[in-house]
Amino acid sequence: MSNFWEIFQNTIGANPFHWMVLALIMKVTVILGAAFFIHRFLKHTAAAYRHFFWLLTFASTLSLPILMQTLPSWQVPLLPTVEAPAETPIISAPPAVLQSPVVPERTIIDNNMPLLQPQPATETKAVASPFPWQTLFVIGGSIWLIGAVLMLLKGLLETGGIWFLFHRASSPANPAWVAAMSRTANQLGLHQPLRLKISEHTPVPVTFGFFSPVILLPKQAVYWPESRRNVVILHELAHIKRMDYLSNLLIQLTCAFYWLHPLVWLAARRANLERELASDDWVIRLGTANCDYAEHLLEIARGLANGNQLGSRAVAMADTGELKSRIQRILSAKIHRHGLTRSATVLAFLLCLTFLLPLSVLQLQEQSIAASCQLSAAEKMPSTDRQLMLANLRSDQPDIQKQAAWQLGTKEDVDAVPMLIEALSDKDAGVRAMAAWALGEIKSSAAITPLMNALAAEETFAAREMFIRALGEHESTIAIPALIVQLDNTSPDIRYVAVWALGEINAPEAIAAVQKSLTDSEASVREIAVEAFGRFCNPANVDALIARLKDDDAGVRLNTVRMLGRQTMPQAIDGLILALEDANAAVRSAAAQSLGQRKKSTAIPALITALQDPSPQVRAMVVWAMDEIEMN
Repeated sequence: MSNFWEIFQNTIGANPFHWMVLALIMKVTVILGAAFFIHRFLKHTAAAYRHFFWLLTFASTLSLPILMQTLPSWQVPLLPTVEAPAETPIISAPPAVLQSPVVPERTIIDNNMPLLQPQPATETKAVASPFPWQTLFVIGGSIWLIGAVLMLLKGLLETGGIWFLFHRASSPANPAWVAAMSRTANQLGLHQPLRLKISEHTPVPVTFGFFSPVILLPKQAVYWPESRRNVVILHELAHIKRMDYLSNLLIQLTCAFYWLHPLVWLAARRANLERELASDDWVIRLGTANCDYAEHLLEIARGLANGNQLGSRAVAMADTGELKSRIQRILSAKIHRHGLTRSATVLAFLLCLTFLLPLSVLQLQEQSIAASCQLSAAEKMPSTDRQLMLANLRSDQPDIQKQAAWQLGTKEDVDAVPMLIEALSDKDAGVRAMAAWALGEIKSSAAITPLMNALAAEETFAAREMFIRALGEHESTIAIPALIVQLDNTSPDIRYVAVWALGEINAPEAIAAVQKSLTDSEASVREIAVEAFGRFCNPANVDALIARLKDDDAGVRLNTVRMLGRQTMPQAIDGLILALEDANAAVRSAAAQSLGQRKKSTAIPALITALQDPSPQVRAMVVWAMDEIEMN
């Protein structure tokens, strides 16, 4: 074993830079290996936490060379030391050996070997190493540098290409896009200037930019329904709110610096997936139905079939590489979807320091680590933060008030409820809406009555919508009468969110109110009513759902089929069989899929008939469903 380490040391040589590069590679491998190991235990946490975990990992690997050079070091022998007897030093091979065609290994001379006289300085320099390892390191370093420069140039070209597309793009002709973006930006507490453009060369919605973010939409966006427009805007603004553009830059810089390390690319792929999952959670957390969002995502992903990605500098909404994982997670009802809290951020940061600093210096006194952690905690969590947010809530500047309300809601500060209730009567509608959102996040029963009173007196659409959502978040039967009143509102958007809020409350009065909305004049309201109504499983509900299979709108019928697929009553199978004859191919395909998931043999005759369906997609789904039933 000692001979192996000796050969290894001789291969690296005595150059300190060579050992520093080797130590850096080993430490980066340790960090990434530990990150993948820890990530396995974080699979049940929210995607926002996992994405932040990977950002800390990339920040650690990128800062590691700087820390290794700036922090005080402690030399720890990582490799065994090969000692020679005092009387027999290690010497260079004599010049005669170098003339042999076989390159010899360096050896340690023992007491029985005759000592050779040291060579003169000029000769020793000429025969110091039998193989040009120094040249290899120079060549390897040149290859790394060229690759890193090419990676950076690729990023610059991608950025330039995106800006070129932006300047050639046009503003959306439909003012509803701008209105939806403004309303959602106020809801999320975004205050920087936002720009929205439509490009013929963008296959899917993308977001880029930090100081003045840009959202690029594909040309098909002009034909999208209102529900898809809302979820797209919310998803893209969630990226902006989470500052994912900066996180992408961090990941790309790390990949450029460590482009030869395969674990870096695997980690980047994982981080990008968690980024999209975190934004998906924002969309669902703010009221979008899981099934509806999954359907919109699938439809948008089809834009990638004939288009290309815009590169790593843009944040694309639908990447087909991990689409299946995203859809499965969106449809799961057991997923934690909350956002990243300040306390979790500080805790993760401190844990990262406790791992990174010792690894950087190899050994550090415990007192120094504690001092660094205390300093970081003091910087991250000033004691006056909460008092400052409460004071800002009473500011005379609406932007400051909305930011304070958003922060208090994010922290779910119960003690801030009285002041947030007071903000419900603020003169600015945006402040009132943000205060209602915060109260919906905190879910204090003391806020229910004030929210109902504010809703009754509110005349602004955005604030009224947020009041309704906040009442739905509380899931309290006390709010049912106030929500039922909103079902008669002239605005379909208000009726839509009122139905959603009632669907969150599992009470007979709420069920009856939602059932009346199944026949609403607006298709989008009927769709959400089917979604809310289908959650309550009893025979009467199934009969009402089956009646919706005759709806004039295909989207309503499609949503009805999906909800019937979740029911356990026998008559649900009859409804799904009936849907196999629907005029819309998507509805027929969804019906076949639901029948396959239910695995009831009574559906086999109808599925056999459906094998003659004119749509190849439907026929393929019918074959799959029959196979699932037969396997059962």
